[in-house]
Amino acid sequence: SRLTADTVEMSENISFVFRFSIEALVRVCGVAGYMVVCSWQLALLTCALIPANSFLNRFYGEWLHRNAKRSQDALARSNVCAQEAISGIQTVKAFAKEAFELAKYRKAVERYYELGILQGVVRSS
Repeated sequence: SRLTADTVEMSENISFVFRFSIEALVRVCGVAGYMVVCSWQLALLTCALIPANSFLNRFYGEWLHRNAKRSQDALARSNVCAQEAISGIQTVKAFAKEAFELAKYRKAVERYYELGILQGVVRSS
């Protein structure tokens, strides 16, 4: 039944989360211990850099999220432009506004393209 399938899925996900969390904790403790044994000064420096790295990762993640939302909005606007022009094709042709509609659509698609390029450049560096 649906309830059984959902319960099984949840139990598998929860067991994965716990298993992954324990594995990550053991790995972090092992690496930290190894760093302290090899060079406590470098281990201390690494621990001092963790807050700055966390701040930068949070800022980067928020930027990626905002840009992805802007990109999706731009794609939605381009789809709206196309749908309006296609559904009102008789009106567009009657007023000879094909070039205007094409320019409006092109601008919307170019905005989506620019945001996609920006996202790709930032993610690749």
